[in-house]
Amino acid sequence: MPQYDMIFDYDTCLLESNIFYCLRELWGYKVAVPISNTIVYDYVNGGNRNFYVDRYPNGNNVRSVGDSNFIAESSFFMHIILAAIGLSILSIIDKKIGKLIATGYFGIKDETDLKRFIECFWQFSYYFPITIFGFCVLLTKSWFWNTAECWEPPFPTQPVELDTYIFYTTQIGWYLHCTVFTLYFDRKIKDFYVMLTHHVATLCLLYPSFATGHYRVGVIILCSLDICDIFLHWIKMLRFVDNAHHVSDFIKTGTYVALVLAWIIFRVGFFFFKALYVASVEAVTVGGWQNADYWGYYNTLLFVIAILQIYWLYCILLIGYKYVRFGDELDDVRDLSNANDIAKKRNLSRKKKN
Repeated sequence: MPQYDMIFDYDTCLLESNIFYCLRELWGYKVAVPISNTIVYDYVNGGNRNFYVDRYPNGNNVRSVGDSNFIAESSFFMHIILAAIGLSILSIIDKKIGKLIATGYFGIKDETDLKRFIECFWQFSYYFPITIFGFCVLLTKSWFWNTAECWEPPFPTQPVELDTYIFYTTQIGWYLHCTVFTLYFDRKIKDFYVMLTHHVATLCLLYPSFATGHYRVGVIILCSLDICDIFLHWIKMLRFVDNAHHVSDFIKTGTYVALVLAWIIFRVGFFFFKALYVASVEAVTVGGWQNADYWGYYNTLLFVIAILQIYWLYCILLIGYKYVRFGDELDDVRDLSNANDIAKKRNLSRKKKN
């Protein structure tokens, strides 16, 4: 693969390569690199242009290795096994533990609420421990505190620590499981296709990113997303319990506020200003455009996921607005798929309060 200086020669590129590669290089050196350099050097790093060049020379050097695919093909079977284990655990929790807690302890008798509680219980049972494990992995890594190290040599063949490998492969298995269940087993709620798009986009990010050495950025992204699911499924479980017997409004409101704050802090602030910054800006400036073969692919999918986070934040805020404005219960608006469902829930809420 030919390498070029920052002064890009399109005619020379055409002589040595195909037009698609030349357009990619033209975009990189004329648009992506100048914009990224301006953001990193002038705004983030206070004009010190030598800092990254001295410590992480990838940006000025050609690729140091020829093959970035350093994960053995057989590892993919590990992901399949993890997905199968996830399905088995789901079956056990849903049919036994979740149902026992819902009916025996909370007294949930409504069939729809029971199914929803079991579903949320499984999601909560996964996200709570995996989030703790993910942050234990993330906070002990120097590349989290100094994100430029995500691209340090010998990127993209940096060694993978065992805890990072376990966390990453578990997450791949989980999202594979989620994709299958969303398609064939889960209830078809209002944002079915939105949720399916999220799972597919995440799955298309995870395995390729691990196989091409972008796993450090991947861990940052996963941790920024997973923590909110703890609060989300907790408040949904509270709602189903509340249908069986009253739960304090203070508890429900407090959990809702915690969800909103967590979403804004992690899925908007942390994801946009930490994860996306590393993946889109530092990947070019620190990692070097020479090493950014998958930059467009990854950032397109990340952009899709970012749009979904804004959409879901809107849905969450809409719940709070209806609670304050109309006295509705704190229901997931995605579950109320038509006007009759909304009216039924609103009437039930008013009857309870009267």
